[in-house]
Amino acid sequence: MEVLAIEKEHYPEISNIYEQGIATGIATFETTAPSWEA
Repeated sequence: MEVLAIEKEHYPEISNIYEQGIATGIATFETTAPSWEA
């Protein structure tokens, strides 16, 4: 396994995973994934 720093180009995939967590209703109190700039 190789761990890399998060780059802007990775964000769409990361955001998708975050949104899946939000959809469960138990992963976070957030209602949307933060933007890359946040």
